[in-house]
Amino acid sequence: MHAATVLLAFSALASAADPPARPNILLIQADDLGFSDLGCYGGEIATPNLDALAKNGLRFRQFYNCARCCPTRASLITGLYPHQAGVGEMNADTGQPGYRGFPQPNTVTIAEVLKAAGYHTSIVGKWHLGGPKRPAPTDRGFDEFYGMIGGFNSCFQEDPFYTRLPTGRTKREYAKDAFYSTDVFGDYALDFLALARKEKKPFFQYFAFNAPHFPLQARPDDIKKNADSYAIGWDKVRGARHQKQIDLGLVRKATPVSPRSPYTTRSDFLRIAENPEWDTLETDLRADLARRMALYAAMVECMDRNIGRVIDDLRKHGEFDNRGARSAAARRMIRLKWSGRPRWCSRDRSPRTHSTRTKSQRNRLAPGDPTRVTRLLIAQSKSAVQSASCLMTAMPNLPSAIYSWTKLKKSWVTDAGAAALRKSISKVKVDR
Repeated sequence: MHAATVLLAFSALASAADPPARPNILLIQADDLGFSDLGCYGGEIATPNLDALAKNGLRFRQFYNCARCCPTRASLITGLYPHQAGVGEMNADTGQPGYRGFPQPNTVTIAEVLKAAGYHTSIVGKWHLGGPKRPAPTDRGFDEFYGMIGGFNSCFQEDPFYTRLPTGRTKREYAKDAFYSTDVFGDYALDFLALARKEKKPFFQYFAFNAPHFPLQARPDDIKKNADSYAIGWDKVRGARHQKQIDLGLVRKATPVSPRSPYTTRSDFLRIAENPEWDTLETDLRADLARRMALYAAMVECMDRNIGRVIDDLRKHGEFDNRGARSAAARRMIRLKWSGRPRWCSRDRSPRTHSTRTKSQRNRLAPGDPTRVTRLLIAQSKSAVQSASCLMTAMPNLPSAIYSWTKLKKSWVTDAGAAALRKSISKVKVDR
């Protein structure tokens, strides 16, 4: 899975005498989105809202995921390598420690950390970290959920594919033929932000789109806008994207266009070959492929539009551009690299067998145990620097949400302990 991820942090205005405000956090993820698809990364697809965020933020030229869907999501929400989280491949449970198919009870999610720190936590979109008999998002720290538990479904049919949790929560009602999942995700994202405001809590929202993952399904008007965009073929599209990436400074001027990729089809109609020059394809095949790409672009544009709805809502409530309350460290993203390794990992970072872990690291606590987050953060805190949790450490205004991995004692780090927390962060290699 090629996943694109955007992290936004916002804070309410505060006077100099007020304690630092805890920032609201919006984590946006796209599914199967290519590196050069967005306008801000060289693409021709209209993504004005994401482009605006990129213009006023940072774009990474090196960003890695875990190649497939479930491992990437497990790593993102736990801050661990996917094998450490128990999701080394997909949902299948092989019985081996690194391949259980869902985040294990001896892991802590970013939602669990933030919920314990007083945040309203929600997820909209795709979960894909378990199944019907495995922990749901609301079992792993999220207050509210709407979306798919599995990997993909129809974008136009709600029942029985899309779920509202906790059980008993009222679903929105949509007129016949009015349901389209990406737009519905936007509706629920706004609903959950409103709930956080009603409860007067800072929010953490994981906005996890299924788009543009298959099936390729989009609204007719969006398809129509892109109908003629790809008739020129992939060779010319790739050339134009490459030149735009050079103009944007994303790649060096001397960087050549990558070669056409090889492909391998499914085993039931196995073919192994290399993608050919566009002009060598038959006319009807070119038309079919151009139509598919128009559908794909339409899905991306719809996703961007719904991101824009959320951004507009944040602006409306004065929660988007209140930069005065944030320190310089909170305004910039910092990449953190942990130089050590978790105690229960071997030198190559692969998880050791269950029996070699200490008592506090073993699966002795049920997900609902109120002491679980505090205890397990002690075991996980070192390796949690790896992804989602490391982003929190770049925000000194959020000390109450982070457990100090150098102290590893009895209590949460409080606002008064912010200086000590920042000192502990100095033990981590920082690339600015």
